[in-house]
Amino acid sequence: MKMLCVIIMKTVRIFGVLLTFLSVLTASAEAVIAFGGDTAYESLFTSEVCEIILGNEVVAESFFTQILLSLPAWVFFGSLGIFMIFVSRFKKNRGELAYNRFYRNF
Repeated sequence: MKMLCVIIMKTVRIFGVLLTFLSVLTASAEAVIAFGGDTAYESLFTSEVCEIILGNEVVAESFFTQILLSLPAWVFFGSLGIFMIFVSRFKKNRGELAYNRFYRNF
């Protein structure tokens, strides 16, 4: 059971790193769009990136989904990736460490 949890946590962490990397790519693509052309600046939205990745147009059925799809892609994927990395980190038993550190001096 513990090994399964470790595998799941590592998988979630790797997926979070990939999403963070995707957010860096979309932010750099948005910077190229902003500085590179003579046309007006248009942001790269999450719905456009999902459409490129999935191949289908993403339809927002609820208000919350509309808000998520209208966010800039780097904000959505970056925050999701950092959240996944934070949630899947390996935690130390801090109480036991503090106890050992305190009584080691006596």
